[in-house]
Amino acid sequence: LAGERAGLRLLQVGFSPLAFALAQKARESGARLTILDLDPRRIARARLSLEGGHVGFIDSLDALPPSGFGLVVSAAGLH
Repeated sequence: LAGERAGLRLLQVGFSPLAFALAQKARESGARLTILDLDPRRIARARLSLEGGHVGFIDSLDALPPSGFGLVVSAAGLH
């Protein structure tokens, strides 16, 4: 993440191995990572794999916050 800033809100669409690198960067920079995946099994896997204060999980498009995100990434997309 070039130009890392504390408080930056990141959204990863679809849980994938990219989440591990993003979670590490979020911890290091004080950013907040949110993972969106509509598959309940993938969200459960993400929760088990990425416990920590800098990672949140969303399993519905309706649960997206209205405030938005500073960066949105996807490596796997929604299945």
